[in-house]
Amino acid sequence: MRHSSGLRRGDLYSTRALQQAEENIRRLELFRQVRLDTRPATADTLDVVAELQPAPMRTLTTSVGWWSDDQVRLAASWKDRNLLHAGRGLSVQASYSRFRQDAGVTAWRPAYPGPRSGLSTTLGLSRESEAAYILRSAKLTTTLSWRPTFVDLLGLSLSFGRQSLHVGPVANDAFLERDGNLTLLSGFWSRDGADDRLHPTRGGVSRAKVAVTPPGLLSDFHFLTAEVERIQYRPLGRAVLAARAGLGWARPLAGDLDLPPNVRYFAGGSTSMRGFKRRHLGPVDATGEPLGGEARLIASAEVRVPVKGRIQAAVFVDAGQTWARHDDIDLSELEVAVGPGLMVNSPVGPLRADLGFRLTDVVPDQPRMVLHVSVGHPF
Repeated sequence: MRHSSGLRRGDLYSTRALQQAEENIRRLELFRQVRLDTRPATADTLDVVAELQPAPMRTLTTSVGWWSDDQVRLAASWKDRNLLHAGRGLSVQASYSRFRQDAGVTAWRPAYPGPRSGLSTTLGLSRESEAAYILRSAKLTTTLSWRPTFVDLLGLSLSFGRQSLHVGPVANDAFLERDGNLTLLSGFWSRDGADDRLHPTRGGVSRAKVAVTPPGLLSDFHFLTAEVERIQYRPLGRAVLAARAGLGWARPLAGDLDLPPNVRYFAGGSTSMRGFKRRHLGPVDATGEPLGGEARLIASAEVRVPVKGRIQAAVFVDAGQTWARHDDIDLSELEVAVGPGLMVNSPVGPLRADLGFRLTDVVPDQPRMVLHVSVGHPF
């Protein structure tokens, strides 16, 4: 714990350093309560005293929910926060939904190589089952993360795995059916300055991520992706204005003609563009099933107003589009939707129902009105 705190004998005292040490220890998840204080040791030195209340080392968590996007969702995880001692833990997790199933094992080492950094390794299996394709994959991912400040997170991740794609007869022209190795190097940054995780009222969140496959024999798929997103919250009296803008951009590399389906961008749904069903904003095949694309733009704004007790209402406007090719971006093709929302606050976040009405008709043969049911704010 002394190493994790970041405090060293002989350091100059500062309130900020003490607060940072508390946060470093709290992030170990080994203690339910952390409090650091000082007491005089000599005329010009202070001792740091820690008051710690241990947390349960082993936890089993299960969850079940229903979303209009993918109906039933199930999840379970078992975690031992100190199985390998010195705060090094292990977790086993699994999740199920109509379109995706995942299982994995994660081991982590906190405060490595420094007090604000950590190392984790995950072995994961996944299956994506869409109308146009079925994708199975297995991969090993190692991530090194670092927190330079209270709100910033930087990370570098390297994953190696193998994936197998089976394409339906209608989508044969859209997806290349092939198996192969996938090696991916990713870098990410996030800044979370929101004042509350479940019900934010001020501050904001910024995210950026870049991923690239190395050339050569390490990967049978070659591409580059880049994503940025900004979310902002501002109080308006008793109401809250929430706004979000995000851009995703990708392109094949090294002579590849197309992107794998799990790399493509999709839009539409309860947390995306609410004027469309899940994934249906953008290119579709002959049967109307989504194909995704190399570029995506999403922008949203909504006002959340308390009504009575746990009940809140919202009005929103969403805009967005997905383009098949990264050089096809055309802002005149943005779809726009507006609508109301109704929320009931709960311990796990707001239970929401949103009704989106399309004001545009760039993508044909889509419903003019879509109802979404979800848990949590869309952004």
